Amino acid sequence: MGQRLSNLILLPLLIATMTAPEFVRFGLFSSLVAVAVPLLSMNLHFAIGRLYFDTKDINEHGSIFLSNLFTAIFSIILFSGFIITIIYIGNIPDPLAENNIPTQIIIVIAAISLVFMQAAGILARLQDNSFLFAAISISSGLGLIAGYVILSPFMSDNVLAAILSYIFAQFLASMLGLLPMVRLLRNGRFCTKAVRRALSYSSGTMVFVVSMWVVAQAGRWVGSVTLTPSEAVSYTLISYGIVVLGVLVNSYTEARRIPIFERFSEEKIDEALQIIWRSALKNIKIIAFFYTMGVIFCEYQTHILPNGYRIEFVWLLPSLVYSLTAVLFNSAFWMLTGLHRTVWLSVICVSAVAIYIPLLSCLSYKGVMGLLWTSALVMTLQSAAAFGVAYYLARRQKHIVRSIKGSKA
Repeated sequence: MGQRLSNLILLPLLIATMTAPEFVRFGLFSSLVAVAVPLLSMNLHFAIGRLYFDTKDINEHGSIFLSNLFTAIFSIILFSGFIITIIYIGNIPDPLAENNIPTQIIIVIAAISLVFMQAAGILARLQDNSFLFAAISISSGLGLIAGYVILSPFMSDNVLAAILSYIFAQFLASMLGLLPMVRLLRNGRFCTKAVRRALSYSSGTMVFVVSMWVVAQAGRWVGSVTLTPSEAVSYTLISYGIVVLGVLVNSYTEARRIPIFERFSEEKIDEALQIIWRSALKNIKIIAFFYTMGVIFCEYQTHILPNGYRIEFVWLLPSLVYSLTAVLFNSAFWMLTGLHRTVWLSVICVSAVAIYIPLLSCLSYKGVMGLLWTSALVMTLQSAAAFGVAYYLARRQKHIVRSIKGSKA
């Protein structure tokens, strides 16, 4: 939660110090890292959080963690090098790094730093160490803010200052999280079997995360081409707010990852679903509060935002639709993950992307509203499909468990 709240603090700081073009570029950076990490790492480090519960052997825990963490990092380096080479040889325009190879390498390091931080956070949660997890989250967020405050006055490019601060913050959080856990990892060995098991799980979640990125954040890259400069910065601002709010509310469910997975592993389906429902209701209340604040903000934004930034009141409706339906989809995600049916996430999310692309081509001419409604409508369809499938599979699994218990009795 500390990391999420720091993003809310960082947003006005960036608006106050960055020019409108710099803010658009930073939006592209945060969007790129959000998709590059799960895509290029194949989301192997996130599979640790699920495979951990399949064994009680502490040595195997260490092998699962180390094998998948370093395979994920190697994969990022390999694929990033290939992509940078293609951009250089093909002279492909790069609006983020502006075709500067050292900056592109720094962005790759930023992606690697995020993998380390996420893995450290997962390990802290698996050990049920709330103090350590809080330290990781807070240092990750506040380290970024502190680093940016220190670096930005001495650098001509505020975006590069923010990226370097991001790297510092993630590695700082990683060290805080991993050093106390060395005793748990020291007997771990690289194990190809652990990587293969992780791939079978992470492939579905990887497709899920990437597809979610397309629906939620691909509009930033599309907008950098189709929107006017003033529209682009406005869309970046509201889409950044939607994403920050999304990860903020979802952190409430993430904090219950262990009890959710424990209930599913113990075949206590009803109890797992109750945890998910309670979390979803809490998230809806948080969303209602923030959008109420958003209405008030729109009324007084001329006294708050610098020139070049604005949020139209009518943009809040598609944003609200997206946020609420995303809560439903998040609930379906935890249900399908707990039931080991992540393949359904892949099928539904790929289908959503297939709908998103032609719908975007039809609505993009409407500017910011077109981009927002495209995301909102696709998220609504995706959420309805995912929740319907997840609920059916949960009811089916409950019936199977009851049948087995009845036969044993």
